[in-house]
Amino acid sequence: MPYLIGLFFTTFALVGVSNAINIIDGFNGLASG
Repeated sequence: MPYLIGLFFTTFALVGVSNAINIIDGFNGLASG
């Protein structure tokens, strides 16, 4: 069970970071190469 919780938390964290980068890129264009 702790493994599933860790896996879920890791996936949620990765998705959150990805969405944050996309939002910053969309608003400011800072993340675009």
